[in-house]
Amino acid sequence: GNAKSSKSKVSGRGDGSLVTTKFTSMRVYMKSELQQDVILYAVVPLNFGKKDGSKGANGIVLRAFDTTVALVNCHLTASVGKAGALQKRQGQYAKVVDRLGNTLGNEYFQLNGQFHHVIWMGDMNYRLTGLELPQCTQMLKEGRLAPLHDKHDELALELGRGIIYKDFKEPE
Repeated sequence: GNAKSSKSKVSGRGDGSLVTTKFTSMRVYMKSELQQDVILYAVVPLNFGKKDGSKGANGIVLRAFDTTVALVNCHLTASVGKAGALQKRQGQYAKVVDRLGNTLGNEYFQLNGQFHHVIWMGDMNYRLTGLELPQCTQMLKEGRLAPLHDKHDELALELGRGIIYKDFKEPE
């Protein structure tokens, strides 16, 4: 399947068609011998709105044998240096959980509670926080990745607080 969302800078070419310069998309590939055992249930785009430009998400729900899998690809706001950027990403996450959950599956349940597996991916735009560039560079040179991740990565800190992506784990 192929899902697209979050069109920005849409303009006409004069011939009635629209040209988009950016979008968030996702494709799923599988071995041909598995096609008979995989059912595509839904492909849903989600646009955060005109003022958020190219930011948005899309979801695909598959059933492989007896297991449902929701794949979510998102492009959250960066808003580098702007106050409230982290809260805006939190709000966009909540919008994805509510709207995609209501559209991909049962309208009365959020995304994270109705499928066997939910896999999030994309440009979530979380940043390193609480240190200056020279400190960060020095930590990278010294190979001190664990403290850089555990103490300064916004997404890791949010996961630790259980605020968003509750019960999810980031791969090593």
